[in-house]
Amino acid sequence: METSHIGMITVPRKKHIITLNPNAAFTSGDVLSSSIHLLDCATLNKSMGMKVVGIRVWEKSPEGTQIKASLRFHFYNIAATLPAENAPFTIDNDEYLNHLGIHDVATGDYVEYTDGSDADPDHALLQKNIDPNLSPTFYAGGITNTLWTGVEIRETKTFATAVITVEFDTLMV
Repeated sequence: METSHIGMITVPRKKHIITLNPNAAFTSGDVLSSSIHLLDCATLNKSMGMKVVGIRVWEKSPEGTQIKASLRFHFYNIAATLPAENAPFTIDNDEYLNHLGIHDVATGDYVEYTDGSDADPDHALLQKNIDPNLSPTFYAGGITNTLWTGVEIRETKTFATAVITVEFDTLMV
């Protein structure tokens, strides 16, 4: 953590990275990964909140086969139990009070990149910057200062050998 002058502490930003390996056909509304992903120490203490101010989605697929799927990230203040991969995304009745909110990314926001060996793209990148004034504040709650995210696909897509890396840029408030 940095200080701008004696006694004043700047509000910290943090990056959280998760990796997904979907290799199946998915229908809109399906769970992309049955794992709940930890955003470790998202806040400094239990009473602080976090805003997602940026999302970067890197997709690495065989040349020319980028999926560029629309995704929805669900945020929780507990390690919620998600449905199985490829099942419809639902929120358990016992956990809906711990569901804090969502952030969406869209197919049209991706940009493709090639590795230079040929004209076919090898990577697709989506970068979404979110105005902190518009981003909801997610509070970790009284149990922990950690937040979790689950991933839902928002359109019908088939992944063959994709690796998706998601980086969340967060701001503590």
